[in-house]
Amino acid sequence: MAASKQPTIASFVGGGTRPTAPASASAASTSAASTSAPPRGEPRHVTAARLIFGHERLRPPQDEAIRNALEGHDCFVLLPTGGGKSLCYQLPAVLSPGLTVVVSPLLALIEDQVIGLVKARGADPALAGIPASFLSSSAPAGHASAVFADLAGPEPPRTKLLYVTPEQLMSSGRLRQALHDLYVRRPRQFARLVVDEAHCVSTWGHDFRADYKELGKLRRDFPAVPILALTATATAECQADVRKLLKLKPSCKLVACSFNRPALYYRVLKRRADEKKEELLRYVRSWPAGTSGMVYCLSRKDTEEVCDYLCEAGVRTGCYHAGLGAGQRHTVQQAWQGGDPAIVCATIAMGMGIAAWSKSPSW
Repeated sequence: MAASKQPTIASFVGGGTRPTAPASASAASTSAASTSAPPRGEPRHVTAARLIFGHERLRPPQDEAIRNALEGHDCFVLLPTGGGKSLCYQLPAVLSPGLTVVVSPLLALIEDQVIGLVKARGADPALAGIPASFLSSSAPAGHASAVFADLAGPEPPRTKLLYVTPEQLMSSGRLRQALHDLYVRRPRQFARLVVDEAHCVSTWGHDFRADYKELGKLRRDFPAVPILALTATATAECQADVRKLLKLKPSCKLVACSFNRPALYYRVLKRRADEKKEELLRYVRSWPAGTSGMVYCLSRKDTEEVCDYLCEAGVRTGCYHAGLGAGQRHTVQQAWQGGDPAIVCATIAMGMGIAAWSKSPSW
C-alpha cells in the first residue's frame, strides 16, 4: 500500500491544500492520522498552531493578531510578558511565503527564540523543527555565509525567521542588499518585518535605543512589506510615537488586552538599606528545591558584587551583563537554562522573556 506524502512546513505556506496525515494500514498510524487530521472547517492557522507549535487553542488576542498579519496589515500588538506575543509573528512567518525578519534588542533573547523554534514539537512529528536562524558576531565561523547563501539561492529561502539586532540590520549593507533582492523577486520573498520590544523605538519607551528609531527607513526601502510591532509595555504616548517613527500605515491594527495575569504572584517587601544582600540570601534559601531564578541589578558592578556574595554564601550563581564577552554570556545563559547555576545575577541585558528549565522567580 503506497503511503501518501508526509506533511511539511512548506505544505502550509501560501494557502495551499490542507496537509493530511500519512496513510497506513497499521492501527498505530491510523491513530496518529486521527490526531493530526484537522477538524472540518478549522482555520489553517489554528491547524498550524496545533500541529507545528503544539497549541491546542489560541488566545483571542493571539488569534486576532495572527489573522491581521496573515491578511497583510501593519499591526501593533500590546500584550503582557507571557501573553504569547512570539506566536503572533512566528505562526504567520511559517504560513507566509518568504522570509520574516525579526528585530530584537538582546542577543540572549534572540538565541533563546531560535533554539526554541528549531526544537519546536507540535502534535505532528513530521512537522518538527521550524527553520529559523540569526545573524550575530558571536555565531560560529561560517554561520553568516550559510545564512546569506540560503537567502541568495535560486529557490525561496528555507529560513522562515531571521533574527537580528537593530544595530546589525541598520549597519549591514550585505544584509540590506539581501533583503532588497528578496523584495524584488516575483513573487516577493521578503514577507514581513517584525519589531519586537517596539517600545525601544520611542524616546517615551524606557529602553530607548537610537538604531530602533532608524527602523522607519525600512518602510521607505520596502514599502510593500507589512510591519508587525510588539511590546509588553507602552503608554499611549509611546504607542503614538512608535506608529509615527516606524511609519506604520493609518490602517494599522491595534491588538491589546488586559495586563492582569492571575497566574503571577507579586510581592513587594520593605527592605533595610543595610541588609539588602542578607534579605536576598534568606529569600533565595527559602525557595523549594529545583527552583531557578534571576536577580536583576541596576549596574554591572552591582551584578558582580551580588553574584560574588551569593557564591561565597554557597549559592550556585552566575553573572550576566553587557560588559562580558559574547561567549561568556552565551555560556552563562545556556548553563542557567540547564539548571546549574540556579541563579543568574543580571542587568536588563538578559531579558525577562528567556525560558528557564523550571519555575523562575525574579528579585
